[in-house]
Amino acid sequence: DLQNTGTGRRNIMPTCFASCLLLCALADARPQLRIVQQTQVGKKACSPLTNLNNVQLQELADWNCHRVVQASNDFEGLAHHYGRRVTESWGNRTAAAAKLCDRAKAAPSAELAANLALEAWGDTMMLGRECCNLNGPPFCQSMNTSQFARLAVLVVALLAVCLVSASAFFFQSSVHRPYLYCTASPPRKAVLAPTPGLPFLPDEDNGLAEYLKAYWDQSTLRNLPEAEVYLGQVARCFEHLTNTFDFQIDNVKNQFEHFLSLWRSHMCIYADRDLRKATDPDPQFVEKKIFQRGLQELHADLLRSFKQWREIFSETHGSKAPPKLAPWRSELREHADARGFGKRDWENLEEVVMFLLVWGEAGNLRFMPELLYFLTELALQAEAQPRVKTDASRRFLVAVVRPIYAVIFNEHYEGVNEKDKKQMRNGYEKFLPADAANYDDWNELFCKPDWLAEALVISDANGGGKLLEQFEVGKRFEALPRVDWSASLDVKMHREQHSWWGLFAATHRVWFLHFLLYFVSIFLVASRDFHDFGKRWDVLLGGGSPAVCLAAVGLVVPAHALAWNLSRWFTTGKSHRLHKHRNRGGCTTCVCRTVQVLLAMAAWGLPLVTFFIVRYLDAFGDDQLTAKFPLLSLRSALWLHFILSVLLALVILQWYARPEDELWPHICASLRTRALRWLFWILVFALADRKSPRFEVDVFCNQETPKATTTKTTTTTT
Repeated sequence: DLQNTGTGRRNIMPTCFASCLLLCALADARPQLRIVQQTQVGKKACSPLTNLNNVQLQELADWNCHRVVQASNDFEGLAHHYGRRVTESWGNRTAAAAKLCDRAKAAPSAELAANLALEAWGDTMMLGRECCNLNGPPFCQSMNTSQFARLAVLVVALLAVCLVSASAFFFQSSVHRPYLYCTASPPRKAVLAPTPGLPFLPDEDNGLAEYLKAYWDQSTLRNLPEAEVYLGQVARCFEHLTNTFDFQIDNVKNQFEHFLSLWRSHMCIYADRDLRKATDPDPQFVEKKIFQRGLQELHADLLRSFKQWREIFSETHGSKAPPKLAPWRSELREHADARGFGKRDWENLEEVVMFLLVWGEAGNLRFMPELLYFLTELALQAEAQPRVKTDASRRFLVAVVRPIYAVIFNEHYEGVNEKDKKQMRNGYEKFLPADAANYDDWNELFCKPDWLAEALVISDANGGGKLLEQFEVGKRFEALPRVDWSASLDVKMHREQHSWWGLFAATHRVWFLHFLLYFVSIFLVASRDFHDFGKRWDVLLGGGSPAVCLAAVGLVVPAHALAWNLSRWFTTGKSHRLHKHRNRGGCTTCVCRTVQVLLAMAAWGLPLVTFFIVRYLDAFGDDQLTAKFPLLSLRSALWLHFILSVLLALVILQWYARPEDELWPHICASLRTRALRWLFWILVFALADRKSPRFEVDVFCNQETPKATTTKTTTTTT
């Protein structure tokens, strides 16, 4: 049309409101649309609602005529840019609308004035495309409705489901679709293998005792009281553990220096705190207890998480009989000087030294702290150790550390090139596949005692197929080198999905609360002056009353549940799925999985069923059903829908994690802390609400005047 009129858009920046009127003017320039205009005006499709009083009808007339005047002023300077035909069409339309408004002002009744004003704006100015017969939000409604527009929500939902289902096929580089039951493991081949053991060769003259004594003589701790006694006990502990478990000599030397540095730091902390608190400080008394108290501080600080892990681990892997002291611990205490050391002090020293030596041997296994706790606990309870080592390396490294690291290496790497550089597997260079295991997956296995009891399998001829859990507590460390780590560490807890599903699965409650409050706010705004838009299914979700409109907000619950379960399906690893099915009575078939999915869908879909019942009763009435069945009324259906929606919403908000997601027990804040949090946010929102300006809105004059200031403010109402 612009090309036919021979004019261009020279430096024209119309507003959105004027652009809509411009399209109507261009359409009116065509003869066939003038016929449509006359037909629509003749039908008078836009009329006032039947439940309005005279005051509301007069306000409706004033509002529509005000829009006619405002549109005429806004578009007057734009019409001449589009040619003579458009200018004449617009002039005829504004003149006809002005006459109708003049008749409305002189009308004897408010109803006739409202009809004339609606005809002036809706039928004449907007060509029947819009009807502004509402006294409250949204004020106007479109008249170009169709059957497809009423099903737009369903069509969009179906398209979204199809897009999610097909994303795994069309975006394979970024989305990996897991199987319904479990995920496939990437192919592996043995690259690194444990070195076969050789007969143990005694190495008594290793110079360890002389080195420990020489390093102690250089330490500042040698000048403290009873330093020689504690030197003998600590050196004896390091030397005895080295000969018993065959740790590397260099590792023992490094950890001895590490231990003395940590011990000295915690002794200084104890001394400073004790002298500061004492009213009459006695430095000599503090020095007598400084070794013992410093060791207690070091044990509590270094092994705090180890003690928490041990409490959970002992419930599943511990022995029901009273704990028995390991032979190597009894032998150590018999040959050491017991002056100044009690039973608890010996336990603290043995546990700290054992953990440091295991940590020093672990290498890359240090990325899995719970695995180190597991190895330390088995070593502390060990009754016997096979005395086997290689020519170049010690037995603990060869028989315990290397087999575990071989599995970790083979998961991501193909081998080592001639420059001693690791070569990643094909397709692993940019990022690891979603189903490739990593340190987090393996470490999580050692955080779950019941899972660990089923995972560690013995593979040799003497105990093939037997679980490590079935050995006595004191025999487990001896059987540790016989564990099939390749099969035991074949786990995948969570899939590292390179998509938004992972973010949504972790923060879904935040988004649910935002969406819920957003739709509730929309309802509160729209229900201030609610109008019956139509009967039956004219308004698909809103219905014919505020209660039915509020019931539509409950549909956020099943929609969020669908997105939440989809996100968990995309991010859950095979180990969680297998273990979950085993815990439910061995249900590991696709049929059982399908039944569980259908039951979950039925539970989360209950608000959809109840909302359909509410809309049916609202559209067709409940008089006949109520006469036969008093409980089948619209009121009862609304209450049932609200109760189900609220209960399922609370499940989403309070169910912060499923059992398989929790590594440790949830720590709840105290009542005092929670009360302070609530009080803080109440004060914040109260101050924000107090400082925000209050507006008196006149929707018919399109002006807003703040109460808190005398400055006049004019804005456009939504």
